[in-house]
Amino acid sequence: MARGNALPVLSFLGTGVFKDRGVDPTKGEPNVTLFKYQVAYTDADNDPPAAGYPKVYIDMNNDGIYNEATEVFAMTAVAAGTDYHSKAYQYTNVKFAVEGTMNYKFVAQDNLGAKALNLTGTGPTVAKPMVDLMPTLFFPSDAAYKYGGLSPINGGKKTKFTFRVMYKDPE
Repeated sequence: MARGNALPVLSFLGTGVFKDRGVDPTKGEPNVTLFKYQVAYTDADNDPPAAGYPKVYIDMNNDGIYNEATEVFAMTAVAAGTDYHSKAYQYTNVKFAVEGTMNYKFVAQDNLGAKALNLTGTGPTVAKPMVDLMPTLFFPSDAAYKYGGLSPINGGKKTKFTFRVMYKDPE
């Protein structure tokens, strides 16, 4: 009697930074941050993935489509071995040239052709860092305070002096 072929299952690793997501880190800068993708491949029959699987589809240009040929990547096993009841796969060193939230999906099938349900995820968020521009201090331009913000410039012991400074934050 021939046995059936169970469908493989894709899931997040359930531990560490990949507990409930397939990418780390979740935020980064364009052309700087390196991202890593990981997924767990499980096959109840212990069938290995088909050649070139699992794959991760990544929306590299943030156009909402991640089925383009330049956005599909074969993943490699994190550790050697032939136990496919649950095995982690990864794709590493991903950099994004554009800003936005980059979506992804994991796709797999076993060596007998049984296809897993796709596992999708949102992120990472890629953005240029916030630049905190320095505020400036300057003296007011009105004539009474034109000498270093002080008015009056000179006086006696009972003279009330006033010092003024202006603050400007470019943000």
